[in-house]
Amino acid sequence: GVWQGSAGRVSIAAYPSDELWHIVSGHVDFVSEAGEAQSFGAGDCFVLPKGYSGTAEFSDDFRKIYAMSPALGAA
Repeated sequence: GVWQGSAGRVSIAAYPSDELWHIVSGHVDFVSEAGEAQSFGAGDCFVLPKGYSGTAEFSDDFRKIYAMSPALGAA
């Protein structure tokens, strides 16, 4: 799928699925509950792992292409 959004910070609690991200534009900064920080920008690909808890802060021009495995809501 494709997702885009405006600038802001979101809290993530026990993300329900592994999700492959390819950032098309903008950047995102993650800080895990353990205090580990990671930043990604346009052109980067990574997996947000199932169970991730922390925060994500998005730039105002953020857009990603993503794939989940298994799909959210699947048993």
